Amino acid sequence: MRLYEYEGKRLLAEKGILVPKGQVADTAEEASIAAASLGDSAVVKAQLLVGGRGKAGLIQPVVDRWQAAKVAAHILDSTLGGQKVERVLVEERLEIARELYVSISVDRLAGCPLILASAEGGVEIEDVAKVRPEAVARRHVNTLWGLRAHEAMEVAKGIGLKGDDAASFSRFLLQLYRAFGELDAHLLEVNPLVVTAKGAWVAADAKVILDDDATFRQPSLRERAQETGLTPLEVEGRQKKISYVDLDGEVALMGNGAGLVLSLLDLVRYFGASPANFLDTGGGASRSKAKDALGLVLKKARSDHKVKSILIALSLSISLPEDAAGGILDALAEWPPQVPLFAVVHGTRAEVGEQMLRSAGVSVFPSIQEATRAAALA
Repeated sequence: MRLYEYEGKRLLAEKGILVPKGQVADTAEEASIAAASLGDSAVVKAQLLVGGRGKAGLIQPVVDRWQAAKVAAHILDSTLGGQKVERVLVEERLEIARELYVSISVDRLAGCPLILASAEGGVEIEDVAKVRPEAVARRHVNTLWGLRAHEAMEVAKGIGLKGDDAASFSRFLLQLYRAFGELDAHLLEVNPLVVTAKGAWVAADAKVILDDDATFRQPSLRERAQETGLTPLEVEGRQKKISYVDLDGEVALMGNGAGLVLSLLDLVRYFGASPANFLDTGGGASRSKAKDALGLVLKKARSDHKVKSILIALSLSISLPEDAAGGILDALAEWPPQVPLFAVVHGTRAEVGEQMLRSAGVSVFPSIQEATRAAALA
């Protein structure tokens, strides 16, 4: 679950982390009132779930409430990455003495949290790591005992901090790590972490991604609306625990393995077409889940006039044909297709799955290349 900046900052503030004073505004008038409450001088920031706001001019300083209204009106009329700006965050302007970078994320390969830190904040950390890798400190955290004070201090020293600065940074990092665990986060990124002229350490920006499966442990998020920035079909996919991503192509896809579907993406492009979606039911999916999955693909084909065919790839290594193919038959019976379907079935008792699909009018091919070529040229 990706959070808007203002949502992430609210959660960090609840964990004792200092954030700028600010108010969310849905209109230019509300932005003007918010700026006035902050003493006129403020920063107006678009609230989006995509990056690049600064480069796109969607984060602007203002000197008074009238400029705040004008800037907010412009930002609220903007779009970035396909997302329309629906609200802005109006924040106090900080007297910045220094900017740093810090993040904590889940390193899936290492199976533990990873801390990244740099004395250079307010810039793309990827660029810093590429040009000056020595400027970025990395540290994995053993989850058995968590982040300890001396380890936080080592991170501080690793980015060149000394004395009081190192002590202050390590205290901030310990707070952030505690919040990371308590919030069931996948990512907490503060960029920039600002040291003000008065010596306060403030999370001037915050990127927060939480674990969807742990929402039941987060009372403040249980009633939160479904994550915005998703298409209706992506929302439905999440609700049904199906990995679905909308794309802008002609061939709609369904498979029962992430690697298998990724191969379909490449093959579709190889044969001169573009994928209309990514959909993975997962290995061993039940008949009802297979039905729901194809239902999503059929809805995609009905709602998107660019979709000209549906391509299905089934691997029966751990799935039964009665489940994988049976669910497809159930979906076709309930939602008659409006475009042709092409399929390939491999694995245990593949011939049973092939026969079931053919009985429903699906064109079945002996190889994934032949099935993909047919779908791409349909």
